[in-house]
Order: sequence, then structure tokens, then C-alpha cells
Amino acid sequence: MSRKARLVSQKIGAKAWILGGFFALSTLTGCASEPFVDGRREAGSDRSVGRSGLNRVAICYNSRSTTPEAVRQLAESECTKTDRVPLYDGEDILSCSIASPTRVFFRCVAPKS
Repeated sequence: MSRKARLVSQKIGAKAWILGGFFALSTLTGCASEPFVDGRREAGSDRSVGRSGLNRVAICYNSRSTTPEAVRQLAESECTKTDRVPLYDGEDILSCSIASPTRVFFRCVAPKS
């Protein structure tokens, strides 16, 4: 194979890898995933290493496949564990996983009487 043919072949191969990577990434981000609480813990410890705690719940979700009602229900179920209700407290984008890139925060507050 001539040098010119090898260079053309290498360029085509490189473009194929780049396009394949973009395709794989877009496929992963389009996957439907369930919302989840970002409340990781160290093994054998009560200490939280995730963004959630007793007073603030962090929920990771994909806005393309999850309804706001589903996120709110998950926040309510977490705050109910301490007899409180969720109050929206902001969000981060591209801060969780590829499949669930949005993280929304809720403060758990005492219910209004």
C-alpha cells in the first residue's frame, strides 16, 4: 500500500472512531432511566458522600424521560421518612451520570399547619 493510501485510510479510520464515539454517547444519553436519590454512603458508615442528607434531598434524573411529578414524588417519599415535606431548592445540570444528567435539590421542611 502506498504512503498516500495509508494516510487516507488512517484519516477515514479516525473519523469512523470519532463518529462511533458520538453515536455511542448519544445513545447512552437517550436511554430512559429512573430518577434516583444521590445519597451514597461509605461502606459500614452512616456518613453520606453523596449530595443528599436528612435535611436536603438530591435527585438525579433525565428530563427527557422523567416527568416533574415523578421527581416530586421521589422527593416526597424521602422527606416523609423524617415527617417533613419537600421544598424546591435549585438544580445542577450535567452533574450526575450520563444517563441522568440533571440533579435537583429539595430541602425537607416542616409541613405548614
